[in-house]
Amino acid sequence: MASFLYWWPERDVGVSRSHAGAAGLAYAFDREIECTTGYSGPDGNKGAVFGQRDDTKIDLPNQTWRKIPKSPVNAWVGFDNDARPGPGDLLRDKGLPGHFTGLLDGNEWLIPVARGVVEDGDGLGWYVALPCDSALDDDGNWTDGDVTARYAGLWQLACDWFQHQCNAGKKGTKKISVQTDFKETRGHAATVLAVNYRIGAVEAAMLNVFDSSQAASRIVLNTLIDVPTIEQFAEKKTGGDRGGSRSSDGPADSIEATAPALPT
Repeated sequence: MASFLYWWPERDVGVSRSHAGAAGLAYAFDREIECTTGYSGPDGNKGAVFGQRDDTKIDLPNQTWRKIPKSPVNAWVGFDNDARPGPGDLLRDKGLPGHFTGLLDGNEWLIPVARGVVEDGDGLGWYVALPCDSALDDDGNWTDGDVTARYAGLWQLACDWFQHQCNAGKKGTKKISVQTDFKETRGHAATVLAVNYRIGAVEAAMLNVFDSSQAASRIVLNTLIDVPTIEQFAEKKTGGDRGGSRSSDGPADSIEATAPALPT
């Protein structure tokens, strides 16, 4: 199976998942790591090559490598040229449900939904689609608590993106501020991809999943707030004529939706 390889310069001992986490690479592994030392790597130094695969080796003429920006250990990431990783190779053992969405590399990626949408009578309602903690009220009844800490950042991103899109559709009215800066969306979209895939920003760049216009990254963020379901509802209501609106544009103009309360 194709997979990414990682290079740790000047390391002469093995690499465990805890070591990888300390090196800023926790996102890349959800199983045990295979590691080989003694090779000369892409930077010309001896070190350790490791990955979530059996054949961890350096074969520079037949591999593509690049340095990982801001790596605390000056790590590199690469792949075999004849076995470029794809979504089927990088899917996590445990992830979140969502929609399969085509990106710039031509593959379908499973994008998680954080803020789900459901038909409610003649309109739409929304719900928290992420795992939540359980809580016990004063009467001893079990209730849903806050989004579990693991996904709190994803929920904040979804709330901010939804409000950002609502703000974009407002003309001449007061807009609600959000915590997240969306002038650049590709980094946020890479964060969303990392929920279901062993991938970070540098791997996403190497696989060329996002375009320079940020259309693909906006589609990822729109899928996070379940725009595909909004589009399906709009098509059903209008008999398939949506007037050109697509998921890269955000929620359909004809569908009234209320933004969720922002996390505290």
